[in-house]
Amino acid sequence: IAIVGMGLRLPGAINSDKTLWSALVKGRNCVSAIPKDRKLHESYVDKPSNELNSGEHNVKRCGYYDSRSTGVKVSQFDAEFFNCLPEEAVGLDPKHRWILETSWEALENAGISPDSLANTNTGVFVGIGDQQEHAQFLKECQKTRSVAHHNSNPSAIAGRLSYFYKLYGPSVTVDTACSTGATALHTACRSMLFGDCQLSIVTAAKYLFYPEEFELTSKARMTSPTGRCATFDRDADGYAPAEGCVTFILKRLEEAERDKDHILGVILGTSSGQSGFRQSISVPSSDGQARNIKRAMEVAGVKPSDISYIETHGTGTPYGDAIEIQGINQVYAGSHTSDHPLIIGSVKTNIGHTAETAGLASIAKVLMAMKNKTIPRHLHFKHLNPEIDVKAVPLLIPTHNMKWERVNGKPRTALVSSYGLQGS
Repeated sequence: IAIVGMGLRLPGAINSDKTLWSALVKGRNCVSAIPKDRKLHESYVDKPSNELNSGEHNVKRCGYYDSRSTGVKVSQFDAEFFNCLPEEAVGLDPKHRWILETSWEALENAGISPDSLANTNTGVFVGIGDQQEHAQFLKECQKTRSVAHHNSNPSAIAGRLSYFYKLYGPSVTVDTACSTGATALHTACRSMLFGDCQLSIVTAAKYLFYPEEFELTSKARMTSPTGRCATFDRDADGYAPAEGCVTFILKRLEEAERDKDHILGVILGTSSGQSGFRQSISVPSSDGQARNIKRAMEVAGVKPSDISYIETHGTGTPYGDAIEIQGINQVYAGSHTSDHPLIIGSVKTNIGHTAETAGLASIAKVLMAMKNKTIPRHLHFKHLNPEIDVKAVPLLIPTHNMKWERVNGKPRTALVSSYGLQGS
């Protein structure tokens, strides 16, 4: 499956492939202080996680799209252009607005006329999470009439995309927590391979506005009080929450080559699985992750030695990072050498953890790295987390930009991992 188009809304005003690559190659930290126009700052306190009271959080830095942007903000959504009634638009979820905007931009990026999709079996695959924030947003907007209320249904945005572009293909919304976007892409690939659709719009979005989520993750010591994702580092203290939206246009490879499309990258294979029974539902499983990696490579027809780079889930939680490396060690033991190490990294060190969007953001990074034949440096890494075992596989965490060499003349091949809190 070929990726032929991409649209972006990522922290630090990243809204194109050029601005994404600029942030990556310059080693920009796109996480910033909480803006005053978001309610998130209202319950912030400067306290350790174990001293937080009810209604408090200690998240002081996050990844925001428009923190430095002079461009169009989410409040400036062009409702008329996207065929939204005024009373609908007032209560339209910011995530839905981003998805509509980036879908159009992704089609432009692909060189595909949106009008050409009308009455085709083009599929829509949306990754989106909890809608409780939108319900609160609707209440504040005093928009509870049916015309606005149906927008709070998770399936609404998939249906709206199909409605707007006049599509007859599958229209699906999925939610697997932090792996949501990757699961949407996997579902799209399978649907295309089985002939349900020839073209797919794959998208996922997360928007930060209300503080309740931070209150829960702060007390659980999941989010970083220092406001960074120090993935694989001994000083990692959790993840920096972030927002964003990534949209891809997928097309069957033979058709993309036939139509002389500009191919950003090729998906050789995907796999979606679960972690099975373990200590608790929120504890990651190295065995489950290893099984899924092996299955993805089997589908793709590649060997461990063919993989030169892994874009890890890598949130910056010390235990989660160590478990992820355990899973990698199970699969790649004996496949690499100190002369040709397995390079690993995480875009979360640049932009934070975009939750449901994270898997697609990781893929966007890999596409840009392949295009520019350069693996960007991994930020916030000084000393290896002592819980991480690097004896089984020679691993390299790049602290500077590296030329991405081909291995034995083969195409540059990467693995992207994305894991959800509940094990998907």
